[in-house]
Amino acid sequence: MLGAPLLALVLALCCPVAAQHPDKDVDRRDAQTLTYYGGPLLKNVEISTIFYGNAPFQSELTMFYTWFATSPVVDFLAAEYSTSKTTIGRGKYVGSVNQTSVGKQMLDDLQDLQPMIRRLVQAGSITANVNSFYAIHIAQGTRVMHGGQISCQDFCSYHSSVDVSDLNVGASRVTYGVFPYLDGLCTTGCGNSPLMLNNMCGLASHELTEAITNPLVNVATGYGPPLSWWSKTRNGEIGDLCNGIDGSVTDSVTGNVWTVQQHWSNSRNQCFLPTESTGLLKQNSPKLNTSTATALSNLGSKQVSVSAAPPAAPAAQRKGTSTDGKLVATVTKTSKKKTST
Repeated sequence: MLGAPLLALVLALCCPVAAQHPDKDVDRRDAQTLTYYGGPLLKNVEISTIFYGNAPFQSELTMFYTWFATSPVVDFLAAEYSTSKTTIGRGKYVGSVNQTSVGKQMLDDLQDLQPMIRRLVQAGSITANVNSFYAIHIAQGTRVMHGGQISCQDFCSYHSSVDVSDLNVGASRVTYGVFPYLDGLCTTGCGNSPLMLNNMCGLASHELTEAITNPLVNVATGYGPPLSWWSKTRNGEIGDLCNGIDGSVTDSVTGNVWTVQQHWSNSRNQCFLPTESTGLLKQNSPKLNTSTATALSNLGSKQVSVSAAPPAAPAAQRKGTSTDGKLVATVTKTSKKKTST
């Protein structure tokens, strides 16, 4: 449906619109890689965590996000996906806020989570600007509904954006990611590690890199702004093209080993995970206490949410079930016998 934002369960099948603001980077087109369509990027991501209820691993996730903001992963994005308009650089972890659970067993993205973000921004509880990313981690016992689909039934995580243009914060929209508690089907479908914390970090890296390189995908109406880096023929974002392929990166300063998903590299024409050799800003972070991580059973496959195509994506390229700005992709690994459904 050209001329209208992506809606739940609505993906039009007609022709795409052209980019409205030509940029020399838009010409970086290859059927097997990501194409830049002229939209914004998060130049220096500023990460805030919102812990809803008694969300687990709060200190460990704080360390992860602090590391990630200045990690080799961000350096890789800067080298590959900066444009003539925006140079991606290292960011920072801003802080966290705790939100008391209101007792709901189901939180709706539009009715609950987006209004919560707006309230926190308006109250000054979280910093809001064009680089903001809010990582919302949900406590056990609360599901999330997004575009009519339910966490740990239809998806593992997602990223989106919310309109704050009326709040006078210097940004019209701010980005966020939602990370439900990994139980139920998420136990065997949302990561390859026996440790829940590792799987949470893998999902966080997936959504963060996509938010940096394609922050407004949920309001894209075609192949032009505000869509940013996207693969039209492969129907996905930088994380989707390497969905479920996790690796690890060691922080040489603290010794912490973080689970990070591989991401698509245009220059290498393959999935890629940078290491410390790329360079990492030294930090004074405490040592991760891995004994606090929750052990889960070995996982047979990985299922994570990926962004829905702009309205013109051919139906034959779609995999999974559409949601508001998301699709659920199924990834089968050659080393695993079981596949996610």
